[in-house]
Amino acid sequence: MAVLLKPEQNTTDLSDADIAQAQAEYWELFTSTETTPRGVWDTENLDQVRFRQIDSSYIEIADFFLSDGTLEGFKRTGLGVITAVNASECVKYLLSFPGQVLPWHAHISVAVAPKGFAIPNGFRNLSDLVPGFQGDPDYGADAMYFVPKDFEKRANFDLKPEWKEQGVAYLQGKEETFTVLAGTLEAYGPGDGVAASQMPEDHRQFVTQRSFDLRPGDSFHIPCNRPHLCIGGPAGCVYLESSTRSRDCLDYFFNKDIYRLK
Repeated sequence: MAVLLKPEQNTTDLSDADIAQAQAEYWELFTSTETTPRGVWDTENLDQVRFRQIDSSYIEIADFFLSDGTLEGFKRTGLGVITAVNASECVKYLLSFPGQVLPWHAHISVAVAPKGFAIPNGFRNLSDLVPGFQGDPDYGADAMYFVPKDFEKRANFDLKPEWKEQGVAYLQGKEETFTVLAGTLEAYGPGDGVAASQMPEDHRQFVTQRSFDLRPGDSFHIPCNRPHLCIGGPAGCVYLESSTRSRDCLDYFFNKDIYRLK
């Protein structure tokens, strides 16, 4: 089981000094809560049960490569992530500075085929949708990843029996629930509402939205393939993500300038 993971992939344009500064400021926010998690009991091997303590080095800094390499830019658009567990289920602690935007994105379902598999009619290559896509670690860069051309309109799709016989796998999009632990969060999803004044104009163009104001103890459930965006409240926000398996490299962002990973 993947327990308490440290960042391994490149998720930011920030310098090492700015990453350390962002981690320190996030850590101050994280430890200011009354229910700050101290760590994770790793019980995968019952002969070697151990308590793994969280510290600031476990905070992933994701700027979606929109920060222009500046801490100021990161505080406008970005996210801090502590991954406690990522197996068949996933638990993360998400951190947002005041007014910091987690951009519009969706966790889409994807088919994965062996190298050389011809992408069927009505489907498109995921690499055409996800800038910098280099494959999922479980399946590798040589595999073929594809989604329906109308993937934005449907959460799931079926694999044909003959595809399965050729080794095609189906990766269900992530479902997740956010629960606010400290601070407040403005969450957005699809709807007919009018953008709140706090929504930055450069994020309004991608999806018609409605907003949800979340306070400590409030939860917000997001089905797979459901577009969503979050903004940290005036004092920032610490919130818990409980979800199915997380595969960040498959995330679809509506802003084509965004890279989740490089």
